[in-house]
Amino acid sequence: MLDRPSHCLHSSGSRERSDRTANIALVTHCAKRPAETAFYASRSRATCIGVWLPLNQSRKHLRYRQSLRNEQSLETKRLHARNVIRRSLVAVLFVGFVASLTVYAFHDLFHEVLLPWLGISSALGDALGSFLIICCASVSVVVVSYFSFHDMAFGLVRNVDELNRFNTKLKSDLSASEEIASTDRLTGIWNRNYFEEAAVIETDRADRHGRALSILMVDIDRFKAVNDTYGHVTGDLVLKQVVLRLGEYLRSADLLCRYGGEEFVVLCPDTALSTAVVLAERLRVNVGARPINPAGVVTVSIGVTQYVPGEKWMPCLQRADTMLYKAKQAGRNQVQYCP
Repeated sequence: MLDRPSHCLHSSGSRERSDRTANIALVTHCAKRPAETAFYASRSRATCIGVWLPLNQSRKHLRYRQSLRNEQSLETKRLHARNVIRRSLVAVLFVGFVASLTVYAFHDLFHEVLLPWLGISSALGDALGSFLIICCASVSVVVVSYFSFHDMAFGLVRNVDELNRFNTKLKSDLSASEEIASTDRLTGIWNRNYFEEAAVIETDRADRHGRALSILMVDIDRFKAVNDTYGHVTGDLVLKQVVLRLGEYLRSADLLCRYGGEEFVVLCPDTALSTAVVLAERLRVNVGARPINPAGVVTVSIGVTQYVPGEKWMPCLQRADTMLYKAKQAGRNQVQYCP
């Protein structure tokens, strides 16, 4: 199974491939995990009709990521420790210099008046003066740290930890925002924007590896009449049920997207036109096999085409749309295809 976004619907039974060579090539491709799957792995989680599945959860990958985070954390702590030592030395030297100037300025008063009055010798007075300078420097460092970081222990590590937690939350929010921007809110499948990004990746992969690629355009027949007769709530229910029934015959490698309104597009990697036509017919039959109350039996028309190596994805999609229009004109509830 390819490392694909988990929004792709899992089939209740594997779709049989007529071409054994395609199966072998697909397994080989899965084992190698090509670089383009990084596009899908960039999204941490994806929706599969309300089911959440994690990506890249292999034990080896997780151990590598954990060790990398530990190394980065250790290096960060070392860097902060060096910063604390450097700033402390600067503060001590500065305060010591100021204190030394103060002692030097009042040296005569200290030795001629204060020490005799206290009965202390000059040597002991010098020692007490040095000790006083060190104490002033230490207290100044603690005071500066408190007012700078609101933490008596220099505050650096605590503030960096808070910053790391904030960055982690920000990354999580960004990932969730990207997923929301790429997911159709009503049906839970990918939207048009994501399909356009994935189509570029898949067509490029098909060109590089010489693989087949097919596109299906699916449209719900007389959907406007359903909305006008039963209301938009029933229309939304019909859309969700159609998506569920389409997903029953799709592989995890197939990409199901809501292209707009009642139109859906299915991107089928490693699928020749003949196999895609068989798949489209199964989808059509499955959607109309059971009624969707209260709308009754709902049917779909499907246009199918195969990607031509070297072309852009848009001409291929336009051919599928042309076949969909042809199916509509021929009476709906049918499949039309072209090379």
